[in-house]
Amino acid sequence: SGHPCGRFSLTGTFTRKRFPDFDGNFTDEDITIQSGQLWLSLIYPLVLREEFQGIASFRTGGEGTPQSRGEGTLTHSLIRQWVAEDKGAK
Repeated sequence: SGHPCGRFSLTGTFTRKRFPDFDGNFTDEDITIQSGQLWLSLIYPLVLREEFQGIASFRTGGEGTPQSRGEGTLTHSLIRQWVAEDKGAK
C-alpha cells in the first residue's frame, strides 16, 4: 500500500516451554516454519505483514493434571494497517 518495506524470507524451528494457555494449564509447543515471509517497515519499528506455513505440535497438562497432545499443519497470515497520526489536526 505504498509504505516502504523490506521483505525477508523466514524458515526455522522454535520451542516454547511451560507457557500458560487460556485455561491456566501449562503448554509446551514446537513450531517448524517451512516457508514464510515478513514485511518490515523501513520508517517505523514494526512488522507490517507476516505470512508462514509450517507444522505445530503441543503438549498440555501433565504432573497430575489431564494431558492432551496435538499436531498439525499451520497457516498464519497477519496484515497491519499503519496510519500516521496528524498532530496538527483538531
